[in-house]
Amino acid sequence: MAAEELRQRQIATLKNLPWQGVTLEDLNADYEVYTVNAPEHGEKVAFAPVELTVTADSLEDLIGFVLREEFRKIKILEPSELTLSQMDMERTIFKLGQEYRNGLNQEGYLH
Repeated sequence: MAAEELRQRQIATLKNLPWQGVTLEDLNADYEVYTVNAPEHGEKVAFAPVELTVTADSLEDLIGFVLREEFRKIKILEPSELTLSQMDMERTIFKLGQEYRNGLNQEGYLH
């Protein structure tokens, strides 16, 4: 199935990507492939989920994950509460904007 093959390629990529400030702790691909109706495409779309557990040095180091289309859900295990200083918020928002613009540049929307 194409979804399973794509999942295996993405797993290999994820294992080999050097995520600055992020360590891949665990990768679970034992989930069943499932399909959903996609009326906008007029067909069914298959998904092959993968669960990643990562440790990050900071919130801004996770921005790259948040902006990737492949990551549909992100769950923070620890800490249960997070307090950010004004400087932390500014750096995180700056990083978010920077990553977003980089994505638009790669897709050819900005020059």
